[in-house]
Amino acid sequence: MAPLLYTSVTAIPSGQQVLAARLHLFVLHRTNTGSLFASVHEVLKPWDEAEVNWVRASEGVEWGESGCNYLGVDRAGEAADEVQLDREGAWFTFDVTPIVRHWVANPSANYGFILKGWGTVSVQYEIASREFPVAAVRPWLEVVYGRVSPTPSRTATRTPTRTSLPSATPSLTLSPLFTPTATRTPLPAATYTVTPTPLPGSGTIQVGNDVTLDAWAPTTNKGTSGVNYVRQGDVRSTLLRFDLGAIPASATITGAKLRLYVVSRSNWRDLDLVVYRVRRHWVEGEANWQRAAAGQNWTVAGCNGVGTDRDGTALASAPLPAPGNWLELDITSVVQSWVDAPEENAGLLLKGEGGVSVEYGFASFEYAASALRPMLVVSYRLPPYTPTPTIQATPTLGAGMVSYSAGEDTSISAWLPQQTFGREESLWVRQGDALAALLRFDLSGLSAEANIISAQLQLYVLERSNPSSLTIRAYRVLRPWNAAQATWEEAATGDPWKVAGCNGLGTDRLAAASAELTLDSVGRWIALDVTDMVRYWASHAGENYGLILKGSGSVSVGYAFGSLDHRLAPVRPRLVIQCQEPTPTRSATPMRSPTPLPQPTKVVVLADADADLNSWAPTSNYGYSAFLPLRTFGYKRPILHFSLPALPGGAWLQRATLRVQINDFPRGTLAIDVVGLSRPWNEYQATWNRASNQEAWASPGASAVGSDRLEGIAARAVLSVGAQWGEWDITSLVRDWLGGSVPNHGVMLICGDESQHVEISFTSKEHGKPAQLVLEYGVGVGQATYTLKLHKGLNMISLPLLPAEASVEALLAGSAEKIVRIWAYEPSEGGALWRLYEPGKVGPHALQRLVPGAGYWVEASEETSLTLKGAEIPQSIIPLKAGWNLIGYPSLTRREVGSALEAIAAYVEQVWHYDPEDAEDPWKLYSPKQPAWANDLVYLAPGEGYWILVSQDCELTLN
Repeated sequence: MAPLLYTSVTAIPSGQQVLAARLHLFVLHRTNTGSLFASVHEVLKPWDEAEVNWVRASEGVEWGESGCNYLGVDRAGEAADEVQLDREGAWFTFDVTPIVRHWVANPSANYGFILKGWGTVSVQYEIASREFPVAAVRPWLEVVYGRVSPTPSRTATRTPTRTSLPSATPSLTLSPLFTPTATRTPLPAATYTVTPTPLPGSGTIQVGNDVTLDAWAPTTNKGTSGVNYVRQGDVRSTLLRFDLGAIPASATITGAKLRLYVVSRSNWRDLDLVVYRVRRHWVEGEANWQRAAAGQNWTVAGCNGVGTDRDGTALASAPLPAPGNWLELDITSVVQSWVDAPEENAGLLLKGEGGVSVEYGFASFEYAASALRPMLVVSYRLPPYTPTPTIQATPTLGAGMVSYSAGEDTSISAWLPQQTFGREESLWVRQGDALAALLRFDLSGLSAEANIISAQLQLYVLERSNPSSLTIRAYRVLRPWNAAQATWEEAATGDPWKVAGCNGLGTDRLAAASAELTLDSVGRWIALDVTDMVRYWASHAGENYGLILKGSGSVSVGYAFGSLDHRLAPVRPRLVIQCQEPTPTRSATPMRSPTPLPQPTKVVVLADADADLNSWAPTSNYGYSAFLPLRTFGYKRPILHFSLPALPGGAWLQRATLRVQINDFPRGTLAIDVVGLSRPWNEYQATWNRASNQEAWASPGASAVGSDRLEGIAARAVLSVGAQWGEWDITSLVRDWLGGSVPNHGVMLICGDESQHVEISFTSKEHGKPAQLVLEYGVGVGQATYTLKLHKGLNMISLPLLPAEASVEALLAGSAEKIVRIWAYEPSEGGALWRLYEPGKVGPHALQRLVPGAGYWVEASEETSLTLKGAEIPQSIIPLKAGWNLIGYPSLTRREVGSALEAIAAYVEQVWHYDPEDAEDPWKLYSPKQPAWANDLVYLAPGEGYWILVSQDCELTLN
């Protein structure tokens, strides 16, 4: 066996010299632990991918010697490079510089490469081809080229001068192997079998555990491997178990099919897959050939104890197909038994049986491409619902109690993230936050002046998925949602949760639960104490967004409650409130009802220009492309531009979020940066080398800081497989655009990760799904003046209002000569950054504007004051990064620290303020983890700044 590979190098411009060329190949699998020496040779004879075999190069044209082995005719006798292959799941690199130089000088001589293997051990290595389903591990050719200048002649000079290296900056071109040409038409790339869309009463489950048992490595656990294996002779077998919690306990299974995607095989021989029911429970991270779990050995190694480890009779069997295909097996009977008795679900054992030594690999639950992971396609029917007289009596209302039963509710599911459940009769909550329930009651009849004594959320438990207990917690929701449209991903159509599942702490919901209860039975009423929530809703009528129920515990179990849409009124949820109306007096003055705070205005701006800078094709423009690829090592970089609308007078930008829809994300996790561009560019002319036809980038790829791009990163986001959108908070950059301190030439996305080769793609405006810039702003509710006192020395300050002019010079008017310097602190994933203002000086990290919500250190040479004029700020959203943040208090009314931080209380470690008036003890501390008497920081006050330490990223909303 010997692989042939071809790639075109015509993209390298004429006149360029190849400085280096490297062929990168990924080893998927090897048949044993032996090593192999692989050499790469230049092919000298044309061949056709669709017709070539061991004997012939193409139809009617044989090799001079079978296997492309006629030296000097079929291939070059001398190897360009030789590499020792000694592991699987790894990249190997061959130096093919002389071959590529030959092709660039003589393009018609390019017939590709052939790899030859030799060694002293019988072993076979499988290398990912260009048709491999996961694009990130396909072969690629790296070419570094440049135009070399003549060597400068020696000229006597009196003063030594520094001379740059003789060449232009080398360009880097990477070519996917076997680029189609007129004479070589490649076979269609492997495609995935389309998974049928589940019908009502059916579903596809891709949640579970798996591990390979290896007789050659009997004490090694392989629970984290991306590929499971079965090998003839019972050398390797696989344990597989699906989580069936999504199937109702009362379901009758009408069909259950196990689907496995084959990714590799050690040779072309056939093998049957045989499936057995497992009888002993096992642990994915502990099981191996000898044991099911730590301290629990198999009765017979390899899960082969018949009657104790597994059944002796197979459930099903079928021949394994070639790699790139699905295998499907019917296991309906065993799935029904697991639904009836969930505690008996120990999964399946998969074995390979045949007469010849061969091994097959199939995608595991850890496989990079989630669409190819094991599937259980289940169809079922539910018994007709028949009301019975066994419903526990509805709790009786006591004196002064009022029951509310009008509102809306729905379930949301991490397993079906785009599915709505607004008209279902049940509300499901499941352990592990797999299923959650949203409820909101109409409290329009509740007086804002009522004295609320208690409030209970009463729910009727209809069923559970198994006999285990479940702890449920109720959290107050902080944003609107629509029961008919809400899903795991979106609060309403087109309005995604900040974090999927209503999990944005401080934005989607409170971090701390308001109530908690452990469930252990069905057919009864339960009650959660939600008094604090209802009191808040009564005094903040415009912020009643209801609550969400989440489940936790150590066992996978789900509980169902009657919903507001249940056909039987006696099992619907209700909110029971006991309150006492205020007693009227003759002298009472009518109180004005609190005016709800104005909600931020949200504007979605669509990209009006986008393109891609591609180092592999440095002179090509991609402004018309439907997709925007981004690749590690910074090889491919999308660029985007947005035309900003004019905000109303007195408006304050609270948040600016860049959102780009992901088209393809093959594997892994990437940290992707957004940088601001400082040079104008043309969508239909921009390339890796040029911003437009008239102007080149100062450095290819818009890499020059200061001339092509702004210094530092605007934002960083970590994206993983399965993400639908990339989102970055670029509020600071957009504020600079709006304020005019930097020009708006758009942004560039870049991934500098050099530990892996991964390429993802985003949709463009040509695809009909352009990038979005979501602007959220508020408008000042009135004009105000505030005098900010500064002491000699250091002061920790902030802006309590929105100034008409935010430049440092304008804010310091009248006191500039007394200001020594001002510091601002900006934490980010890319590293914290201090910005500095010093009168008369301009540095690389100059501070030019002050904004509400940020804190500042100000050093004054003597006591002075700043007179600030501007608009009052009704609401501010302050993003916080895990660790230390320097924030401000953008309000003219002081507030208790604990009250202001309530929404993020679970993540606040410490808050510090520096008070220059207290010379003996200027540092004041608040910590929720110490007794109240130990805190000497009691209020957040206008004009003050604060250091705040939080345990994870979150957002602080201040009204």
